[in-house]
Amino acid sequence: MAEDMRSVLATARAGFAAMETEVTAARDRRTLAVVVKRATGTGDIGHTFDLGTKQRLVFIRCHFSGSAGTAPLDISLDSGTAAAYDAKLSKVQIFLKLL
Repeated sequence: MAEDMRSVLATARAGFAAMETEVTAARDRRTLAVVVKRATGTGDIGHTFDLGTKQRLVFIRCHFSGSAGTAPLDISLDSGTAAAYDAKLSKVQIFLKLL
């Protein structure tokens, strides 16, 4: 009887461990989301999205064609509460080389 209980408990532990692994993998896949913003024409590049969970900014890529201008590209974090809590992460000055 005691051996049967040990077997049942070991099976339950293995099942819980498998479920935990599956949930962790699902969370990891969700945090690998890629946000794409495409725009053409004149005006500012602006995109806002809600993260919902802790995220890590890996890279930002911009492709300019034609006469894109020389305005700086600001990368900032909007706290969502008030402007006093916002943070500018980086400012990139864009220089175009005309051929």
